[in-house]
Amino acid sequence: MNEKVSQILFLRLDFPTTKMASAPMGSVVKFIVTLQWRTLRLRDIFTSNIPLMDHQRVGHFRNCFEISRKNLMVKNLKRLKTRIERAFGKEEGEKCNFFPTTYVLPCEHKLFIQEFRRLQNEGALWIIKPAAGAQGKGIFIFQKFKDYLDWRQKFDTTETMESPLLSKVLSTSSSKENLTPFQSPDSVTDVTVPDINPADPEPTEPPNKEPGTFRASEVYVVQRYVEDPYLIGGRKFDIRFYVLVTSFMPLKAWIYREGFARFSGGQFSLESLQDIYVHLTNIAIQRTSEDYNPEKGSKWSLRSLREYLTARHGRDEVQKLMNSIDNIIVRTLQSAHQLVVQDRHCFEIYGFDVIIDSQVRPWLLEVNASPAFTPSNEEDYRLKCAIIDDTVHVLDLENRLTGYEKRIGGYDLFWNDGPVYANPGDCGHSCGIDNGPKLNSFLGCLNDRILQLRQIFRNAHFLKETQHILSSPNFSTLPATSSEQQSQGKNKKDYRFRVPNDGGGGNTGRSARRKQCDALKIVGSSVMR
Repeated sequence: MNEKVSQILFLRLDFPTTKMASAPMGSVVKFIVTLQWRTLRLRDIFTSNIPLMDHQRVGHFRNCFEISRKNLMVKNLKRLKTRIERAFGKEEGEKCNFFPTTYVLPCEHKLFIQEFRRLQNEGALWIIKPAAGAQGKGIFIFQKFKDYLDWRQKFDTTETMESPLLSKVLSTSSSKENLTPFQSPDSVTDVTVPDINPADPEPTEPPNKEPGTFRASEVYVVQRYVEDPYLIGGRKFDIRFYVLVTSFMPLKAWIYREGFARFSGGQFSLESLQDIYVHLTNIAIQRTSEDYNPEKGSKWSLRSLREYLTARHGRDEVQKLMNSIDNIIVRTLQSAHQLVVQDRHCFEIYGFDVIIDSQVRPWLLEVNASPAFTPSNEEDYRLKCAIIDDTVHVLDLENRLTGYEKRIGGYDLFWNDGPVYANPGDCGHSCGIDNGPKLNSFLGCLNDRILQLRQIFRNAHFLKETQHILSSPNFSTLPATSSEQQSQGKNKKDYRFRVPNDGGGGNTGRSARRKQCDALKIVGSSVMR
């Protein structure tokens, strides 16, 4: 993390609220750490013998990788889609088709080969990514099966033979002399590929590798490449926005108003599939390009992008796009909210990456559990400092808020054990997904966070002072107004976001990974009390 950003965290967070309240104005108070914003392994924190205190927070949940690892994210989304189709019909399940066709390698190699042969005459493009990769490392785009085989030959053959999974694959095909775990499409029918145990322990991030180097023991995903992306100035881009989850059970999530669009460095073309500056938008890759502008950082603010799209397609079309993005966020979190281990000391900032095609339809690419907060330019620096500061305000370590706020700084509460609806007329739109009530989400809208923070802190202080002065049983709590009660979540009857119960709707039982999560809860309960 950038040194200046770390200093902001250090100075802003590390004060005990009990001493702050009793200290005279201007006095120096000895501080203690109240928030862990570091890269320690989670098990080092959760399995320690030192329990976390009520005012301490950790920036990750256990099992947070259920949606941040590409293979687990796809598996959970496919499972959610199947459950919805069985319970509510295929038409309802089709609304979960917001991610490209994806297969996990090597366990779904046979299914991938069948799909590859089916679409081969259409000239479909495919992209391979490491399941736990980052910064564009290890990505490969191909169209011909020969290119896929050439990519496979770059693996370390020694490690391939030592890998238990791939050795088992090889042992099942001893009758064929030259058979490999990823053989040609014509000979795929006789191979049985074992599945990967979804209850494996927490994965570790792979070491950074130079482009073109691979390891056979890693898990990869192969998915359809979006061949017709929306272009601005002839260049491809994707969108990064941020979602803060403060609870998974019940699910409570906030979405940040600001974000950015990351542009590729070259004109988009399908003629040069291996040109990383044309097809990949990662800043870690683009900054090595000769045409990279460090002042602009190959980025647009999300507000600038929304204004551009509004000028091109109109407000209604852009709002439809934003509603579809809201649906992507809700369904992605729902797919894993029962698998992530809940802990009141934890929070999570997810970075969602979405690409838009030529039909202005969003596609989910990946979700990052540790989005980069290193700024690439001055505007990016202000954005990421604001995100960190507003995250601290949402956590409310100083207990300054009432708990009924729908907006805190740049964050909007859009899910609180049910959908949270926007106030009528906000940003000129009242129509949400499927022409229903609009979620309290305002991606790319005005973010007057400083003024808003002043207002909510002033209002919260006034309400708490009034409650203290009156000290009547009728004022022992701070009730929400009728309009707030109607829009503050608990709207579980909203048919647009319904999910089958665990005991029905085609769900035959809990998965092995869910059982592991329950075991982790029992083991960690004594540590996290």
